[in-house]
Amino acid sequence: MDQEKQTQLLSVRNLKKYFPLKVSWLKAFSKERSYVRAVDDLSFEIKYGETLGLVGESGSGKTTVGRTLIRLESPTDGHILFEDVDLAKISGESLRVKRQHFQMIFQDPMASLNPYMRVGNAIGHPLKIHHIGNKSERKMHVYEILNKVGLPPEEFYNRFPRHLSGGQRQRVVIARAVITSPKFVVADEVTAMLDVSIRSQILKLLIEMKNELGLTYLFITHDLASAKYICDRIAVMYLGKIVEIAKTYDIFKEPLHPYTKILMASVPVPDPKMKTKKFIPTGEIPSPINIPSGCRFHPRCPYATKTCSKIEPELKDVNGRLVACHLYDQNGKN
Repeated sequence: MDQEKQTQLLSVRNLKKYFPLKVSWLKAFSKERSYVRAVDDLSFEIKYGETLGLVGESGSGKTTVGRTLIRLESPTDGHILFEDVDLAKISGESLRVKRQHFQMIFQDPMASLNPYMRVGNAIGHPLKIHHIGNKSERKMHVYEILNKVGLPPEEFYNRFPRHLSGGQRQRVVIARAVITSPKFVVADEVTAMLDVSIRSQILKLLIEMKNELGLTYLFITHDLASAKYICDRIAVMYLGKIVEIAKTYDIFKEPLHPYTKILMASVPVPDPKMKTKKFIPTGEIPSPINIPSGCRFHPRCPYATKTCSKIEPELKDVNGRLVACHLYDQNGKN
């Protein structure tokens, strides 16, 4: 057990994040409140040096998970054990000191950069916040990071974000995220706003940074091709819940959960002559305000039974992976 703890950088237990809905003044004094259950009782681990992919449709709660893990959002309930320190229970100066060790790469680099701050100052700002080095040492460190991400410092240090291309801005955001030598980085849809020709370069850069700096990633994406390229394991999320966790190879070879099968079937096949079996869900995605009873996917699942509508499945071991589905018994048979 102790050896298992040593391999885990992050251990999440029963994490919840609910957003209360705004109500009219007529209902303001009512005890009944409605919530968007964006993250609803999640438990998982991330090992040192691992890249865990978090995939799912838009609105499944992926970004909220990432923001809550690094405390950009405060959890409603649950535990976030980062090297045995519960981030869900600390605040103020204790949290500020810890922030040096976990960072986030945001989806939109232009929105996450101050348009009036030059590139060099933007990258070096975290060093100033955490009181790392003096002014000359910080500038030297920024020069080193710019070189690592493929932006010659003599050319880019004094530029403004508006003078850069989308790919260059994303490299700046990556440089800013890793400059404090963090142990854990949340990469949130980092290639979503980039041209296809640039995506592979950014993914390659993330892998290089991981290997060189010893990083651990939570890679949030809806692009399964990117997840296959960069992730060691993949967690599939649907409507605030994780429905399957497995090694990337196993997920692509044989997805088990019906929702995972649907996601895999949506991946384009490069051979136009190859026909793949399609799993088409029925109906629309339910509202995160009015969660269906039982399994959340049962209204759209082609394999749903009466049990699925009544009892919520637990995430349990099925042939060496974790799956939340009533199709599988304790022995992993369906």
